[in-house]
Amino acid sequence: MDTKHLRIAFVYDSKADQIARGCTEEEASAYSSTVFIESVTQSLQRLGHEVIDVGHVRNLARRLVQGEGDHWDMVFTISEGVFGNAKEVQVPALLDAYQIPYTFSDAACLAVAADKAKTKMILQHHNIPTLPFFLIPHREAASPENLQKWLSKSGLEVFKEKPLFIKPTCEGGSNGINHKNKLTSFGDLVQKVTDMRIRFPRQDLMVETFADGREFTVAIIGNGNQAKVLGVLEFLRLPSKADSEEDNIDFATYKVKSVATAVWFQIVNVTHEDSDEVREAARIGLETFQVLDCRDLGRIDIRSVGRGVGARPQVLEINSIPGLRPDNSHVPILAEQEGWTYDELIAMLVSQTMERSDRKRVSN
Repeated sequence: MDTKHLRIAFVYDSKADQIARGCTEEEASAYSSTVFIESVTQSLQRLGHEVIDVGHVRNLARRLVQGEGDHWDMVFTISEGVFGNAKEVQVPALLDAYQIPYTFSDAACLAVAADKAKTKMILQHHNIPTLPFFLIPHREAASPENLQKWLSKSGLEVFKEKPLFIKPTCEGGSNGINHKNKLTSFGDLVQKVTDMRIRFPRQDLMVETFADGREFTVAIIGNGNQAKVLGVLEFLRLPSKADSEEDNIDFATYKVKSVATAVWFQIVNVTHEDSDEVREAARIGLETFQVLDCRDLGRIDIRSVGRGVGARPQVLEINSIPGLRPDNSHVPILAEQEGWTYDELIAMLVSQTMERSDRKRVSN
């Protein structure tokens, strides 16, 4: 099919709309900014495509029922969905039902990638390095007695010598992460679980060993055996510059990522660094992308245990629909440093979507 002049429906969740509906800034952190939405729209138009602005999943459902999807060549989706622990699958599942091709991974992949614990279970099965962890089920009482039981069974009862780290299993954008998520005592665990249960009552909580080494994110492009590493970024902690609770911590919180990352971290392209550690991070990033059957483009967050010669990179989580804001999202910035223009990145997503499309359209 000619991919030069397509009718492309654009599906997204506006951060501004979610805040207008009552979400806090942090609750809406995974949704798309106006700059992000406009950047994708304008790039598609520069590439010669007609862009049909759809918006969120409920708009998509209504327009599909009305038969508008019969006139679309494909859907460019960056949607996070609107409710539930696997909300990212809502748009892909609808589009699969109507056999309309779309960007990024399918519903099966996104359902797994949306849950950090299930992702780690699959990685463990495939012997891909990831930090040991245990779950605090949301349906069970988080009493000190139960917490001690789960902790003892996990073998992670180490605290001060080896701190632990707690996070919700199904959030993005560092939602739920602040300076108290690193745990150095049982009391820290009890208090943080109590706080997070209020904030995330329908989610399991995951507790894992805290990795103290270098932190990377690995961008992957392509599909299946043709997927390849686009590049590797490293996050370097800067000396304290602000009077904040974030000043003396060694991990990125929601505040750090959403307000002023540059105050606390320097982001460096280490793709071409001649080191076993970076090569290993790239290797396990690519293997993770392929094992989970991700498509088109993804970003894998990795942190090492230890530093220097014995450092061991571990997969933290995967972002199967990475940010594409050209001025501050990691993948576009890395792509530019590796010789890609923003329009070339968007064109690649369109091309790969159409290449795998051999659909038969369904009628209403």
